Amino acid sequence: MIFSSVDMGAFERDIRTIADDSRTSGIILLGTNLDPQHITYIANHIQDLVVLDTCFDTLPVHFVEINNIMGAYQAGMHLCQSGHQQIGYISSNVRINNFNERNRGFNAALREHGLQVADQHCFSVAPTILSSQESLRKQLEQFLGRGGQMPTAFFCECDYIAISAMKTLAELGFKVPEEVSIVGFDNISESVVVSPELTTIHVEKERMAQLAVDLLIGSIEGRQDVKTKIKVDTRLVERNSAVKTTAVNTLAL
Repeated sequence: MIFSSVDMGAFERDIRTIADDSRTSGIILLGTNLDPQHITYIANHIQDLVVLDTCFDTLPVHFVEINNIMGAYQAGMHLCQSGHQQIGYISSNVRINNFNERNRGFNAALREHGLQVADQHCFSVAPTILSSQESLRKQLEQFLGRGGQMPTAFFCECDYIAISAMKTLAELGFKVPEEVSIVGFDNISESVVVSPELTTIHVEKERMAQLAVDLLIGSIEGRQDVKTKIKVDTRLVERNSAVKTTAVNTLAL
């Protein structure tokens, strides 16, 4: 097995180098941040290819991806069934296919309960920071300064955002989960290191890898003429960052 990385600043050159490597029989590509144009270019240069962690239905390429819609739907159902009605959403400020699908799944769960995320309860931050974020703190402070009431729960598009949100909320004096519940997505190793431990969506990474290898071997051996797209289901992992709400909504007349 050969591990290679691609410099996006020299994308076409690096792909051609990998394609011309005589030691390579096929490629498993981590395509999380790639768009359809990038993947099309790669597929045109590499015959036996399987792409992990994204999917574009119109491309004739093997894909193995997370069932992002299901995972976020599970998160939304968990919060709704825990009695939360004022629910916030913290998205990534870098948009990829996975995050767009998580948004769809989460909102689908809320609609089934007659709820929606209010525009003023939507925030956006960097998706790769585990510490508190100044930008999120400023957004929340501005929201509170306008007289906004903090949601009783937030769904975060990934665990990095969730952990960052927990730290930022603590700096603002909000207790997790007593005052604000947090649910993440990915079940990264840090999710059990933080306090409270993070309620999140578990991704079956080993299963995805096994399926990708099977597809690639089948492609190399000529057994996979028709391309295959596989979604791997997720499961909710309940820990201590999300609890049933005791908040009572009031209506001013």
